[in-house]
Amino acid sequence: MVSRADPFNTPVANSNNYGSAEEFSLNETNMQVSEVWNSEWQTNQDRLFSPVVGKAQWLSQTRDVLVTYGYVQFVNGVAPNPRDTDGSMARIKEYTHDPIPRVVFDLALWNYTNSTPGYVGNLVYRATRIPDLYTHPLEPVADLVINEDNQLPVLTFSADPTSTYSIQESSDLKNWTTVGTALQSGDDGEYCYYDLDANETACRLYRVVTQ
Repeated sequence: MVSRADPFNTPVANSNNYGSAEEFSLNETNMQVSEVWNSEWQTNQDRLFSPVVGKAQWLSQTRDVLVTYGYVQFVNGVAPNPRDTDGSMARIKEYTHDPIPRVVFDLALWNYTNSTPGYVGNLVYRATRIPDLYTHPLEPVADLVINEDNQLPVLTFSADPTSTYSIQESSDLKNWTTVGTALQSGDDGEYCYYDLDANETACRLYRVVTQ
């Protein structure tokens, strides 16, 4: 919560407030929620207060967390521009997912040489780590599993997040027909495909192909 005082305590002043990325574990049996990771657990880090906009993105390849503080009004209790307290900066930080997180990337969108009244800085709605813009060897398809949902097969697998994967079917392992394209969940290389036409054939074998 922005006030860190819900529901009855006195709201914390913005200059004393801060934000963080947090991960929770949900025990549906015992109806308990517990915190398992927090970017705040890093030692000697800046206290960044961003009351609105931001994002936390899980990076499956590195197992890091990319956090966007999109509208930072106070850094360690001080406004980015002391001469114009309406100013805001943006910080984009990548943390390791360790018990004590480490910062491996830190981008500040702010002109530190400009402290004139009227300089209000920047706002970033959210940031997303995109795959490498340059060519690279594709990651292999892995963890291919076929489950059933409403008596229809569902293929799930992990693969290169920069590529597109088609699903082909065959009844004899000789003749293959493309039946659709797997959908990627987010941008972390996790794919799935629902075969809505599986009941049209008595036997259906699958393979995943890409270009």
